[in-house]
Amino acid sequence: MAVIPMNVLYESAQLKPTSVTQKAVAGIAGLMKTALCLHQRTLVPNLHFNQPNPYIDFEGLHLRVQTELENWPWYEEVPRAGVSSFGFGGTNCHLVLETVSSNASILPISAHSPKKLRQKLVSAMGLFSGTIGGSQAAALSLELAARDGGSSHRAALAVGDARGFFEALSARLRAPTIGKPRDQRPRLIFVCPGHGTQWLGMARSLLSSEPEFRQKINACDRLIQSQCGWSLIDELLTDAKRSRLQQHDVAQLTIFSISVALGELWSRGRSSLMHM
Repeated sequence: MAVIPMNVLYESAQLKPTSVTQKAVAGIAGLMKTALCLHQRTLVPNLHFNQPNPYIDFEGLHLRVQTELENWPWYEEVPRAGVSSFGFGGTNCHLVLETVSSNASILPISAHSPKKLRQKLVSAMGLFSGTIGGSQAAALSLELAARDGGSSHRAALAVGDARGFFEALSARLRAPTIGKPRDQRPRLIFVCPGHGTQWLGMARSLLSSEPEFRQKINACDRLIQSQCGWSLIDELLTDAKRSRLQQHDVAQLTIFSISVALGELWSRGRSSLMHM
């Protein structure tokens, strides 16, 4: 757990006022903006910000919305920044970024087997064993990285000069395991879509044909009725005249519930992908 100094003022900035809603790429766009701010050591203002929310205790929370272009505070310290992204489907993420030394270079090395990877590390160590400057070491690491084919067994080093590379390579060769094999089987990820993917009649065929899907929808329906006072199943089965799918509160809970039910269906090995 990090201890937050109470005498520090934390700046707040958002991407949305700059480029409106990004939906699926909102997280990576915020990451790019933050990385650029760290690289330039500059705080950029929030556009179209006029008045803070009166229900947020900015002073008590030591927060301030960034309204002007300013240099990065605490210039003598390593710059760090947090990036938060909150998805409609409940997928929340927070990253903490930190700058690296401008002299650091990354050397990726890969091979098709542990034996070949060890041989390539030995070859690289020979290249860095001579007396070369930091700029030459950086250029050499870039050249080796460009030649690397991205094979299944991999190792990577990040150091600042030739001596550092040589020492890091030596330490890696002494380690019991010098590289980690890449998983050849891609991981399956379920993504819940955001607002705007709803349409009248969606999921009706799955409700009538897939017991596991219907069971999850019934569970979500009970929760929604207890908390919100309306029926998810009624909304899925209603006609165009009575449908409320264009209302935000109804649409988002309906989309989320269908995503949960589809995840349950797919986790059991079913592949009814064309429900929408």
